[in-house]
Amino acid sequence: MGRLMVSETGGAVNARPSSVLLFPRCARKALEEASGNNDLYFCYERSSNCSRRVRVAEFVVPSEAHALATLRINAAKLASQVGAPPDALCDIELAVGEAITNAYKHGSPDKGSNLILMRCAVCERAFAVEIQDQGPAFDPDFIGEPDPHSLREDGMGIYLMRCVMDVVEIESELPGNRVRMIKWLCR
Repeated sequence: MGRLMVSETGGAVNARPSSVLLFPRCARKALEEASGNNDLYFCYERSSNCSRRVRVAEFVVPSEAHALATLRINAAKLASQVGAPPDALCDIELAVGEAITNAYKHGSPDKGSNLILMRCAVCERAFAVEIQDQGPAFDPDFIGEPDPHSLREDGMGIYLMRCVMDVVEIESELPGNRVRMIKWLCR
């Protein structure tokens, strides 16, 4: 199983620096706006006065098929613990499921020995997730939208993520690939 780091205390989450979500500026700004606190990006690195309860969790699992459901279920569980509405939970499960399936199918060249990392940060207003694999780089813009006249069993993952999440960013050419997504929980 993966390892989970979640603070059950109120206020800031005290997490090791390696578990801090490294979102780019636009996603950090979105999280800050969602929380109403300009220090959200840093609030789970220190124990100062964070205005909202933020849960941070990190899961690291081997790239094995049975581990995929564990990641998807735990992401939905974190979102439901802060009161995410049912439609947002469905969107989160779908998008996380697609991202981890892609990490398994395309980002794990040595199935079983590669790792899939999922980091989540959630508060009552937003759910943010980062999924990273160890696979070869790819160009997400090359994927494009699927043709509705020639639907296949696969090839819809990135399209579906972009449809159901409010922010989707994909980085490639790292050691592996990283997908970052945000879903607003209240409008």
